[in-house]
Amino acid sequence: MEKINDKMLTNAALAFVLTLIVVMLVQGWIAPDYSLTNEQVQQQMLSEDVLVLPVDLKQMKSDGSLSEYTLVDLGDAPTLNISGSVEILHIPFKSLLEKENLSLLKKSDKILLFGTEESQAMMAGQLLLSKGVKNLKVASNSISYNDESVLKAFDPRKAETHTEKARFDYNRYFKGEPSGAKSSSATGSIPQGVKVVKAAGGC
Repeated sequence: MEKINDKMLTNAALAFVLTLIVVMLVQGWIAPDYSLTNEQVQQQMLSEDVLVLPVDLKQMKSDGSLSEYTLVDLGDAPTLNISGSVEILHIPFKSLLEKENLSLLKKSDKILLFGTEESQAMMAGQLLLSKGVKNLKVASNSISYNDESVLKAFDPRKAETHTEKARFDYNRYFKGEPSGAKSSSATGSIPQGVKVVKAAGGC
């Protein structure tokens, strides 16, 4: 009886180990593979001229260089509509890293991303760079802004518009505290010209 129990215990342990190995192999097979580290992606996003401002986008449309790019609309529903020989792909942000979408994007020579928000397009750019997609740029501002205020009816006063830069304090996000904020570790000091007066008495 004792030998049977030992044999059953050995078989159960072996089955558990084999199951664990199979699960690890499956996880390794379906897990996303990244070709760049986070630091390398950040360096590329900051060192290269990735962001396309309205004036640049308008110029690209005027001189025809926009047709060299595959435009990617990351919105949930297709919004981007540009006349002419321009290839537009509608790939919702949530489906960006699906294998068929990645293989489609890797075939494109140049990519220009448009997001429902600029931050969405920037995040998509970082994800695609980390997956090995190259030669990509990100349109500043939202899809609707670029569609209405740049591609259809350009206003020169908005040439350098960068809405999210105006809305967010990047120092807070990248340095850890808001710009102009005083460090909490600074020791307090009495301003010059103020006298400390000791009061006697009380209730």
